[in-house]
Amino acid sequence: MCGIFGAISKDKELFWSRGTILDAFNLISHRGPDSSNFKDGDDYFLGHKRLSIIDVSENASQPFDSNDNKVKITFNGEIYNFKELKSNLGNYDYRSKSDTEVILAGYLIEGINFFKKLRGMYAFCILDERDELNRSLILVRDPSGIKPLYYFHKNNRLVFGSEIKCIKPLLQKNDREINFEVLKYYISLGYCPDPLTIYNDINCIKAGELFKLDLNTFLGESIIFYNHFRELPSDVNGNSINETENFFERAVKLNSVSDVPIAYALSGGVDSSLIVALANKMGLDPNTFTVSFNDTKYDESSRAIKFAHELGVKYQIIKSDLNINLDLILINPIPTPLPYHFIY
Repeated sequence: MCGIFGAISKDKELFWSRGTILDAFNLISHRGPDSSNFKDGDDYFLGHKRLSIIDVSENASQPFDSNDNKVKITFNGEIYNFKELKSNLGNYDYRSKSDTEVILAGYLIEGINFFKKLRGMYAFCILDERDELNRSLILVRDPSGIKPLYYFHKNNRLVFGSEIKCIKPLLQKNDREINFEVLKYYISLGYCPDPLTIYNDINCIKAGELFKLDLNTFLGESIIFYNHFRELPSDVNGNSINETENFFERAVKLNSVSDVPIAYALSGGVDSSLIVALANKMGLDPNTFTVSFNDTKYDESSRAIKFAHELGVKYQIIKSDLNINLDLILINPIPTPLPYHFIY
């Protein structure tokens, strides 16, 4: 995962001090152990914490500028069909081999309609300054809502980030009030339904949503650009086992695109076992990892090991300490990240 962060205010003057913004930005350093970069102007700050997966060179560092430096993107996620999309975008002058630049190129050529073609997990921000009188900022989240994206939009200011913790330091006390109605949802459901969060004035970009902010009026517009629950095309036979298997194989193959080694999480359950089996069938030579628990009530490692042996795939057992402090995992940076891109 990577981390994205940004702040912008109206009337060409950034509301916060540089030090305050940098401190907030660094609260998500754990999301990007490989590099940290930002771009800023009179009224904006865009930041990116990078975990390198596609094009690990400096050419793909973010925030990423268009060739004329008038459009910028900061992006968290992975676009599985970026090579296919790239081949259909004509003679754009690419400076990297990244999926990030393909998103930017597609937007420059086709506008926001291009986002419907993206297949992957993503959350990104685009700052468009090509027309001084029509500057805009766009926030986009993938149709499945895999990648998180939170934002605060009030009093001619907007702050966004991959986690709420980097937004809160830029808010005044009365903008950080708890929404007790949403707290009821959290207690009963275990999560806050999009676009709600536990805070009154912080929202979550919904799955498949594009939020466009006009930087002159500072008015926002929400567009649902992709809906998973649309009707299937009439030529799709939902009862076809072969067709379902073809879709599944394509998904596993696309998810396995990476410029770093890939690891498959093998829990011993049906879903992860099926993914590993298909990856093995397609000759992807999967490396698998299984978490083992001391409590036999939760431990499925023996089943996972047996399955790995039957397939003849490589596996590694990671022993879990039930006394581990989960806050350390969620808050602190990992000193030495495993050199793998995980597929769950």
